[in-house]
Amino acid sequence: MPQLRKALGVVRHQSQQHDKLMTKIEILNSLELHDANVEKLDIDFSQKTLRIKVEILNNKKTLTFKDIRNLQLKGNHKMNELEISTVNFMFDNEIFTVEFVFLLGFGLPSITLNFKFKDFEIATS
Repeated sequence: MPQLRKALGVVRHQSQQHDKLMTKIEILNSLELHDANVEKLDIDFSQKTLRIKVEILNNKKTLTFKDIRNLQLKGNHKMNELEISTVNFMFDNEIFTVEFVFLLGFGLPSITLNFKFKDFEIATS
């Protein structure tokens, strides 16, 4: 059974409301990121990591995506402030794919960030 859980990416997820086994994609999809303000976006190409620090209803989280690849940023606009409009996580063949749509401010266009990654961490501060 432990080998099956590992193959499916099943981990124990603990939070104030939950202590249960969840797949990694379920954990990602359980994050409520809509309207989250982005405080920091950091891409480390040498370490192949991408970190997004967000604030959601006075709770700060740092999402670290590991072993990123196929990074694409669509939109040619200045980024003074970012807010997450939508985020879509997918999992296929041991690789995660994510698409973030960021709003740039009231009445301004959006930009899209896509990439693939192997693993992630979520830290709360």
